[in-house]
Amino acid sequence: MKIPQYIRQEPARVIPGVRVNPAAMTQDLQAMGQFGEAMGQFGETLSRVGNEFGTKMREAREVSEYSNAENSWKEGINKFKLGLETDTDYKTFSARFEKTQGDLYNQVASGITEPNAKATFKRFVDKNLVSERFEIGRKANKLEIGFMEADYYKQIELAIKRGDIDFINKSTNAAISAGYLKADVGEKARENAIAKTNYNTAWNNIITAPSRDDAVRVVKDSALLPSEKNALISRYDQEVAFKKAQAKEQKEADIAKVQDDFVTRAYDPKNPLTHSEVDSAILEPVGGGSKAFFHELINKRVKAVIDETNLPYTTDNGKAIADILLRNTDPDQKPLTPTQILEEVPKRDSYSLQTAQNLIKAMDVTSTDIFKNTDASLKAMFGYEGILKGFGTKPLAAVYYNNAMVEILTDQAKSPLKGAELRNRIYELAEPYLREHWTSSGDTEGNIDMRLKAMGIKQSPSAKVVPPPAQQVQTPSAPGIVLKRKVGETYPEWEKRHGLHLK
Repeated sequence: MKIPQYIRQEPARVIPGVRVNPAAMTQDLQAMGQFGEAMGQFGETLSRVGNEFGTKMREAREVSEYSNAENSWKEGINKFKLGLETDTDYKTFSARFEKTQGDLYNQVASGITEPNAKATFKRFVDKNLVSERFEIGRKANKLEIGFMEADYYKQIELAIKRGDIDFINKSTNAAISAGYLKADVGEKARENAIAKTNYNTAWNNIITAPSRDDAVRVVKDSALLPSEKNALISRYDQEVAFKKAQAKEQKEADIAKVQDDFVTRAYDPKNPLTHSEVDSAILEPVGGGSKAFFHELINKRVKAVIDETNLPYTTDNGKAIADILLRNTDPDQKPLTPTQILEEVPKRDSYSLQTAQNLIKAMDVTSTDIFKNTDASLKAMFGYEGILKGFGTKPLAAVYYNNAMVEILTDQAKSPLKGAELRNRIYELAEPYLREHWTSSGDTEGNIDMRLKAMGIKQSPSAKVVPPPAQQVQTPSAPGIVLKRKVGETYPEWEKRHGLHLK
């Protein structure tokens, strides 16, 4: 770089006493020329440094953009592959990958400004796609093979059920030949399938055999191992016993349903039970709740109507009710069946047909733990002393308890309850009977209220104003017959009227 020379053109001035030296002037001009050359070299250096810095910045930008692009690409591809781990649509893996990688490339490449970086990224992607496409295809093939293998086992199970050994052999050979089932795995599967087929075939033959002897004969003639033959015989015995139990339970349920209907209609003039219905029913010929039982009910009802006399089986005996309730709520015994309940009705000093009907309808309720526990609590409150002593020297307490339970059973036959609602309802219905019992035993009103409150029974003000309902008791002159006490009648008055002296 040259700095321009400028010499001002002025006329020479003559300075008196001073003389110009031409040599000195030449030296000054030379010095100025050297300065100009130095300045030119400095400018060239600055330009070269500037060019090198620009090159370095461009290279740094290329490296940064390429690095970011490669990382974004790998993250996008990895995210797609992770999504395939729980994906079963292997048929669309490749097509979805091509769309994903195309969209991903365009998105990442659009952010690259340096041509060299973009070209390098394009070369990387082209090379990377070769391995990624192979891996995607491998994933799809592996998943498809897994589906093929699963389908093979599914088809084999169907073949086992129908005893198709020929299909088992052909399918196994084809699967091994096609390569989606390893030879050792396939042979083991074939062996197990044929063994199961032979076992199932033998089972189907013995289960349809007319007798156990025929079943044993079939098993002995089969090509099974001794352990398999023994297992089949044991399984046959278990199956026969299970079916017998099922048939018995179903028959009992069907009989109970018929008995429930018949006992409800036995004395119903609007929908009376007929002899023809009884004859065609599935009931037993004789016994409690049998055809003979209901035929007799019909005959006695018809005779009572014709003779204009009272219907039979309409009287409750307190002891009989207590006995049947004690049995039905015993945790160590099975709940009574309708047949067992009905067979007590014709007996002397038993309970009425209506009570039997309520017992049958409330069987599901009385067999629950809540009912049994609440019943045990009531017995204790009424002074029950156990199965041997019963209510001991408190015959009136037994009457109160029995009458309370008749009302409770009637209520539950109409509207069955469970759990806490059942317990609360039992206490609610038993309250007036408990109050009368405790009053007759000499308890004070305040003490009775406290005991009822402890039971969780809400007291209504009207309970102390309205007289309790008339109760039924038994007298020595009429054993087994429940006589009502008039509303508002005191015990001395009732005793005097019936000649009964209670202690």
